[in-house]
Amino acid sequence: MIKNTDSIERFNAAAETWDDNPRRVKLARQVMQSMQDSIPFKTNWNVLEIGCGTGLLSYPVARKTAALTSIDTSQGMIDELKKKIREYKLLNIRPVVLDILSSSLSPETAQLYDLVFSSMTFHHIEEVDKALQKLYTLVRPGGYLAIADLDEEDGFFHDSGDERVHHGFRR
Repeated sequence: MIKNTDSIERFNAAAETWDDNPRRVKLARQVMQSMQDSIPFKTNWNVLEIGCGTGLLSYPVARKTAALTSIDTSQGMIDELKKKIREYKLLNIRPVVLDILSSSLSPETAQLYDLVFSSMTFHHIEEVDKALQKLYTLVRPGGYLAIADLDEEDGFFHDSGDERVHHGFRR
């Protein structure tokens, strides 16, 4: 997903304090509320999360579903999620360091998911169309693909001008 190793290192370095930012926590709550308003979660669902970060959305989604595979390209972010899994005994979350675009995940080799979701990750993906096509193939017929990301903006959202990111998307 994030081909720029500088970005991965930045996320690794920021992982331990990521959740200290109230804006991130508030945004995760808003995305979860929007998902709950739009998606009829089922307790038997198998779910895939793309760009899970520290798990700000992993925890509330895991409470509503049977199994959640949470992937991120940052080992630091996954390590923080693993701490939460231990602390809250979230045994139905499987954290994985993985780049969805360079992985061998395909409908032939992977299980299909009732829900595939991502929050604030797609503006870090260089090949958005390719990523969406791949994710679509992993959704079970009748399942859901939910993407939350930046509205188009001027680049203010990111602290570093060095990051190779999209500056949001037109709805």
